[in-house]
Amino acid sequence: MTGLVGETGEVQGRQPLAPETFLALLRSTSAELAQARDTISVLWTIAETSMAILGYEDCVIYLVDQSRGVLVQRAAFGPKNAGFEVADPIEIAIGAGIVGSVAASGRLIRVDDTRLDPRYIVDDAHRRSELAVPIIDQGEVIGVIDSEHSDVGFYNAADEGALTDLAALVASRVRTAITIEQLEQARADLAGLAATDELTGLPNRRAYEAHLEVVDDSLRPAVALIDLDGFKRINDEHGHAAGDDLLRHIAAAFVDATRATDQVARLGGDEFAVVLDSGDVETLRRVVGRLLDRIAELEWTWDGVRQSVTASAGIARSSGGTTWADADAALYLAKEQGKSRVVVHDPDDPRLAARDEAHRLALTARDSLLNDRFLLYGQPIVATDDPTNKPVMMEALLRHHAGTGPTVAPGAFLRAADQYGLIGQIDRWVVERVVECLSLHDDAPPVAVNVHPRTVVAGDLLSMVRSAVDRHGVDPQRLVIEITEAAAIEDELSYREVVSALRSFGVRVALDDFGGGWTSLAVARAVEVDIVKIDGGWVRDATTDALSRQVVESIATAARILEAITIAEWVEDDATRSFLSDLGVDLVQGYLTGRPQPLDVVEHQRSLR
Repeated sequence: MTGLVGETGEVQGRQPLAPETFLALLRSTSAELAQARDTISVLWTIAETSMAILGYEDCVIYLVDQSRGVLVQRAAFGPKNAGFEVADPIEIAIGAGIVGSVAASGRLIRVDDTRLDPRYIVDDAHRRSELAVPIIDQGEVIGVIDSEHSDVGFYNAADEGALTDLAALVASRVRTAITIEQLEQARADLAGLAATDELTGLPNRRAYEAHLEVVDDSLRPAVALIDLDGFKRINDEHGHAAGDDLLRHIAAAFVDATRATDQVARLGGDEFAVVLDSGDVETLRRVVGRLLDRIAELEWTWDGVRQSVTASAGIARSSGGTTWADADAALYLAKEQGKSRVVVHDPDDPRLAARDEAHRLALTARDSLLNDRFLLYGQPIVATDDPTNKPVMMEALLRHHAGTGPTVAPGAFLRAADQYGLIGQIDRWVVERVVECLSLHDDAPPVAVNVHPRTVVAGDLLSMVRSAVDRHGVDPQRLVIEITEAAAIEDELSYREVVSALRSFGVRVALDDFGGGWTSLAVARAVEVDIVKIDGGWVRDATTDALSRQVVESIATAARILEAITIAEWVEDDATRSFLSDLGVDLVQGYLTGRPQPLDVVEHQRSLR
């Protein structure tokens, strides 16, 4: 009795396989393979159709895993058949056992009595005969078809030929199926990466939005936006590595504190989201409350020091595509209320109505910048004792025209523009237009421009002024920058640096609304200014109110000590002008001496269109 293929000797076995039987096998297998769409279907077809026709007891198909150097059971027909699943699949190292030897050599092996072959590996049961044939594609072994039978010497040369031809028939189809499977897995992995936040491992904004799209609208899902309080401080004081570490800790806390059904995502930066498909706002409030508690209690240290951080949250129920905006509005209110708060969106909340209006106005401001709908007016500033009221200076005043209706002062949407981060762009537009106007009129008096305190402390003011002056070739002495004391209060160091740099460049600086706050004198003493503008609220009542009169007199005296030019605002009658003249106030501004009128640059802009 032989033990290996290629050895001679009489072997007990079946009659040779009839040609018509083998042809039927090939036709059946080919037809089935044409319908197979994945690796498992291909392997299952090989095992099932061949075994059904050939009458084998067992057939297991292995595929090579080159990365690990092993063969893995992937399909079976017989005792290990579990319907497209292999019951208790085993792995065999390439070169080990009969199957591993076939994979290593690329040659089939037939064993007539496994008791005589030490390479035999018992799988689910001990059988006496085994036939293993390599699946080879383009010279590379990609798998092995392995069949076993309980009878000694069961397999013959016809079986060898049948399995060899069958392996050749399916080799390329197996390779194609494996490749497709790998590509599909790669696509799935990429899709998973595209929907996963790389830093925290949570679903990202894309996954969050996709989830909201498939949630049943009738359930009106509840959404919470969670934003860390003071996260910028962590980054500024300890660096972005610390911020990233904190975000990973918070993400882990979120996963630990939420249920498997809660959808948690990181939207970007320090903002997270939680979605409940049920639309149960009160449940979401409890869930989010637990999350905020976990963040506040988080044991997180950096550089050996325990750090603390809190978070705020806004909650909203789905409402016709505005869920995100509603939750964001609620989050904004939570931040305004002192942070570490949870606010549920209520459309009847007047605070939300005010925020919506601010948002609308901010959009108006942005649209006006993009479409050049701002206009510049100028109000004359004249010498207090000059009866001709010839302007010695103009103050530029911003106006807005929406295309229909009257031109209006933009006070309301300037506040909104500041809230939404647009004020710097508006200040830049005004400086540019004023300098352009000066360049077109050499005989025009100097023009004063108000700038927002945030523009002063942001460090952008000097560059925008220098850029405009250099571009239009204007003497910087013809430009006056008006700054309120609020800039010094917000950041005194930046205030000092900016004022000093502007004056060194040649631009004059005016301290606007002097006397409007209790810190005016301290601000004026902090750094020299060229002009002091007395707050109009005191000037208007100076002739009728003792306290107002005393404040104006004190400011006029202080300005002389500071050697600064004085300008009184809101001068509306002759009595007030006469009073200011007696005090020695240099210049006056108000309806008495001139109302705001369009600057000539407006007409110039129109002529260019």
